[in-house]
This record gives sequence, structure tokens and C-alpha cells, in this order.
Amino acid sequence: MKRYKNILILIICTVAVLSIYLYDVIYKGTEYTEKWFKVLMILVSFAGVFVRSNRRFFKHWFKIYEVEYKEIIGNAFLDNRALKRQLLLGIHDYNNKKYNNAIKRLLKLCKKAQSKRDNAACMIFIALSFEDSGRLREGVAMYQKVLKLVPYEPTVNNNLAVIYQNHGDKEKALFHYDKAIRGNPRFAQAYYNRALLYFTYNEFDNTISDARKVIGIKNDNKEAALLLLKAYDLTGDQENAIKYYNKGLELGYDEEFLDEVILCARENYQKGR
Repeated sequence: MKRYKNILILIICTVAVLSIYLYDVIYKGTEYTEKWFKVLMILVSFAGVFVRSNRRFFKHWFKIYEVEYKEIIGNAFLDNRALKRQLLLGIHDYNNKKYNNAIKRLLKLCKKAQSKRDNAACMIFIALSFEDSGRLREGVAMYQKVLKLVPYEPTVNNNLAVIYQNHGDKEKALFHYDKAIRGNPRFAQAYYNRALLYFTYNEFDNTISDARKVIGIKNDNKEAALLLLKAYDLTGDQENAIKYYNKGLELGYDEEFLDEVILCARENYQKGR
């Protein structure tokens, strides 16, 4: 918002100076002076450079957002560049933790949505803004509205599952992880989160199954490798435990850290029995 205000102020100042200069020269007959004309041209040029650089700045970030959030954005506002720009500006506000700005902008944009995909994209980032700003109840309510439009939306189901998992509701968490994975069978984060949930309840076979799926999708996933190391160690499968211990080393962990991870997992398991 501050950036927009600066642009507006600069444009107003430029227009004001130009208007005053032209009024003096054309209507009042003030003598033209090359010095003042040069000053005016420099100011106009500076305004142009500022506006162009600002556009390049947003184009750069818009391209990043379209890649980073492609699963959420999808084909939203595909045929309307102006509305697509508003969506990306809302995402920019969200990424810069300007949550209230993002919510206001995207709520207005929702009213202009022409399809379920348009509406869902807006509402997901509104929900994310609610959630990340601590307004969890409003975030959950918005996620639920999205699911009425797109029942198997992967990101929404995964995020809801994490919320329910953090509140100890295993049944609802599993329900939404299942829907997230049905919506995107290669959703590595949902598999990993569900593996963590299973690990919390000492369901190591399910943990291993999901964590291996993560590795199958993304072979260098360090968190999944650690989870497999702990699960195999606790089930007494030392052959696979050693395999993922070595994989942990390959991925950048040192022996001291991995030994500590195994020790903590064993201690926590014994306490929970």
C-alpha cells in the first residue's frame, strides 16, 4: 500500500508541476526558460522510470507466485488479466504479511469471480490470511466454504487436516488428508503430514508407507528420510534403519544429529508406552 501511495504522490507532483508550467507559459505569457523546462523534463522522466520499475517489480513477483502457488491458482481468472492481477496483488499482500490488506482486496475480488475456480482461489488466500494472522476460526470457516465449491481441493484439505491434527482430532485429520490425496495423488506434503500423524499414534507401518511415498515423489526429502529412520528403528528393522541413516548423511545431516534423533525417538516411545 505504501508503494502505491508513493507512486500516486509522484504522479500528482509531476502533473501539478507540468500544469503550473504550461499555465504560466500558455495563459499568462510567462517567458519560456530552458532551465525550468529541463527541470520539468527530468521530473517527468523520473516519474516514468519509477512507474516502469514498479511494474517490473510486480511482474517479477507475479511470475514467482504463479509458479509457487500454481496448484491453488490453476486457471483462475485465466481470461481476465485485470482480475488476475488483483488476485496476484492479494497474494503479494499475503506473502508480505499484510493480512488485512489481502483479506479486503480478495473479498472484493470474490464478488467479481465468474467461476468456481476463480472464487476458490480468492477464498483460499483469504483463509490463509485468516489462519496466519491468528484468526483460526474464521480461517476454518472459509476453508469449509471452499470445500463446498471444490470438495477435493488438495491445499484446503491438507491445511484443515493439520489444524485438526494439532487439536488432537485424529479422525477429522485423517478424513481431510485422504481427501487431499484423492485430489492430488502426488501431494507429498499431505503424505508426510499424515505419516507424522500415524507416527504420533505409534502406527509405524502406516508411517513407513506414507513416508516412502514422499520419498518416491521427492527423493531428497530430508524430513521423510528422518521419519523413516525413526520408524524403522522403533520397529526393529535395522537393515532399513541403517539405509535411512546413510540417506540422512547423504542429505546433509551429521552423525551426532542422527544419533540424537534416534535416542530421542526411543525415549519418547518408551515414555508413551
